[in-house]
Parts: sequence; structure tokens; C-alpha cells
Amino acid sequence: MSDAETVVDAARKFVSILDDYTASMPRDRKFTIGDRLLARGMLLLETVVEAYYLPRHVKKPKIAEANVHCEIIRQILRLLFEKGIHNLKKHERYSRELDIIGKSLGGWLKSVA
Repeated sequence: MSDAETVVDAARKFVSILDDYTASMPRDRKFTIGDRLLARGMLLLETVVEAYYLPRHVKKPKIAEANVHCEIIRQILRLLFEKGIHNLKKHERYSRELDIIGKSLGGWLKSVA
């Protein structure tokens, strides 16, 4: 499987995880930061799918944009962890999933450069 296919599959899986996570958030967080987190996850998925179908010579900016979405999600999750909204076990799981996406984005970026 190529880096592009890996990142699309990983992003789709991660959005599903985020959807389940935000659904279980306390009500006072679900409709504020939870919605922002899920929306950013959807932007990540949309961006990698767009990049997947773009011609090779214009993929680089979209992949870089996806990388920014990934980092923003990472920071939101870190904030939620620091606020005690989720525990260390969940935080490690989300971080691992984001690492897979980040590494795949990096490999994909190198392959189109």
C-alpha cells in the first residue's frame, strides 16, 4: 500500500475514532471543543482525499495543509488531556493514530517532491 493510500485509510479511521470520542464527551465540551475537533478531523480527511486525486505536480501544498490539520488536532487533544477530559490511555491511543497519519504524510510528501 502506498503512503497516499495509507494516509487516506488512517485519516478515515481516525475520523471514526474522533466521532465516537466526541459523542462520549461531557455535554459542556461536546458542543464546543468536541465539534471543533471533529470538524478539524473531517478537514484532514477531506484534504488528504483531495490531495490523493490531484495531479502529482500540485499535491505538495495539499499534503502540507493536511499536515497542519494533523498538528492542530494534536494540540486540541493535548489541551483536552491537560483539562482532564480524557485519560492517559486514550491520549496515547489518539497520539499513536496521529503519528501514523503524520509519518504517512511525511513519506507521501517526500515521494511527490
